[in-house]
Amino acid sequence: MPRNYCVLLFMLVVQIQYSKAQKFEVLNETYTNLHKLKSLSYSTNFTEENPFNPGDFSKGIIKTQISYGKDGVIDFRRDDSDKNSGQIVTNEIYKNGKRYTFNLTDSTYAVDNFTGIVKDELHGIISAMLICLGKEPSKVLHNNDTLYNGRMCYQFLIKAYDTIAHGNHDYTFKTILIDKISMMPLYYKEIGSGAAFKDGYEIGRLKFFIEKAFTDFKLNQIISSNELNFDGFQEVNKSMLRIGETAPLIDATPISNAKLFWKNSMKLDVKLVVFGSTTCSANPLSNPMLNRLHSKYAGKNFYIVNVYTGDTVEQISQYIKNNHINFPVFFGTRSLSLRFKTIGTPNFYLIDWNDKIVASIDGFSDSLEEELTTKINNLIRQHD
Repeated sequence: MPRNYCVLLFMLVVQIQYSKAQKFEVLNETYTNLHKLKSLSYSTNFTEENPFNPGDFSKGIIKTQISYGKDGVIDFRRDDSDKNSGQIVTNEIYKNGKRYTFNLTDSTYAVDNFTGIVKDELHGIISAMLICLGKEPSKVLHNNDTLYNGRMCYQFLIKAYDTIAHGNHDYTFKTILIDKISMMPLYYKEIGSGAAFKDGYEIGRLKFFIEKAFTDFKLNQIISSNELNFDGFQEVNKSMLRIGETAPLIDATPISNAKLFWKNSMKLDVKLVVFGSTTCSANPLSNPMLNRLHSKYAGKNFYIVNVYTGDTVEQISQYIKNNHINFPVFFGTRSLSLRFKTIGTPNFYLIDWNDKIVASIDGFSDSLEEELTTKINNLIRQHD
């Protein structure tokens, strides 16, 4: 090999190694500084697009307080979240090995035993970058420094995933800005596109967008871990209404594909009441099935009542268009969801003409359409 080529190759290798060392130095210093903290408070201003409802952007702020124990392990963490409303709507508190989630919208709470190690988002971002840098350094790009909110920052682009599959560009790109003085992450953005799955079922191709700005840092200040206050809250439902129970009154507002005077016309019909959410990954699996049932039983004594209780009318209307929904859709309050004892989405209640619950089903499965079809056929024959 000619001498000048050997020199060029050597210089290229040296440059690559230097670049990797420089990236590691910056990221490792950030991680080390975070790991040394006794406490941390900060705010996260976020914007995210609902991947199941393109064009539906949510904005809000999360205020986080963390106390660290030995070896940087979190002893206490509290997140107060505001999403689209201008006021705090959820509190999530980790304490004594348990996670407590308070929903201020409907005054409910949930308690989960937490067996793993609780992490904060900033640690998670930097540790993921270090792992990627160690395994696939070419995916971590150290771009030119940039000015962000008056602070000069290191700028990193992580091409976590980037490939062409079946003619589609599947990718996950992450941008992180780190303050050159404080060595704290100030900005994070993630965009992506690709096939999405839920419990082994393919949902389809989705696009992802989330942007976060981290502000109001307070380091090593005393954080008060007050006693938990459950006054005015009730625990979330753990089981749905049982077969044979009388269904509550369906107090909901028609949005799309609903019959005129639907409350009166439905009174003597067989009803499939479905509680859904525009942000739930399982709902796109059940939507095609509900379209088929709606078409199959058109003109029969059967009616679908698909209710959304955690979304705005505007979000629901947009979701209907984006997901090609043909069955009747309604807007309901959170109290309606509580009365029906929903435990997630989608939840299905098959109800006869006497308002008695015939089937109570949580979640989607391969056998769901066949199970519902059999029960609906039997009810219609009895009703006729």
